[in-house]
Amino acid sequence: MSPAADARSAEILSKIKSVFGQKGFDGASMQELARAAGMSVGNFYRYFASKDAIVAALVQQDLSEVAGVFRHILASDDPRGTFLAALRQELVSHAAGDEGPLWAEIEAASGRCPEICRITSAMEDQVVRFLTQTIALIVGTSEAEAAARFETHARFIIVLYKAVAMQTRTSPELIDLAVETVDRLLDDIVATSSPRRTGAVANR
Repeated sequence: MSPAADARSAEILSKIKSVFGQKGFDGASMQELARAAGMSVGNFYRYFASKDAIVAALVQQDLSEVAGVFRHILASDDPRGTFLAALRQELVSHAAGDEGPLWAEIEAASGRCPEICRITSAMEDQVVRFLTQTIALIVGTSEAEAAARFETHARFIIVLYKAVAMQTRTSPELIDLAVETVDRLLDDIVATSSPRRTGAVANR
């Protein structure tokens, strides 16, 4: 797809997000989505052949943004502090916007539609990899060891993030509690890793 087509697709997605949030994945018709985008149905189908294709595009768009955030975190001299700050910023951004209901609908649709489940699961697996890479930097271990030991922790962070981000109304107190919970989880991760690192140093 050409850069111009990519830009047009992104513009369309920004216009139709609210329809999914308001009417639900099953309730929103392609005709309504086309109307929200200001296009004829025929022209709309040129960009998105189905609602599954729309979800795939939304997920890819979100994953591209997430990848950019994690590139910044992984290049930071303080990956833990940068990660916690980014987590807070993302939750604040969701609270200020209207994408919570949209992603709640996509999450619900993934339980009914195998193709959407495949798409969202692939995204979650990629975010888990980003998180275990970050944890590896925080505790000073290899990415392979972090993936083996802390995948469950990474998935818990995703569950917590979703639970807060998908709220219709998210209070600052809830965001504070979510970030503090992840901070304490990182404390636990560091604590369980420290004896192994200390032992390794002592045995040199």
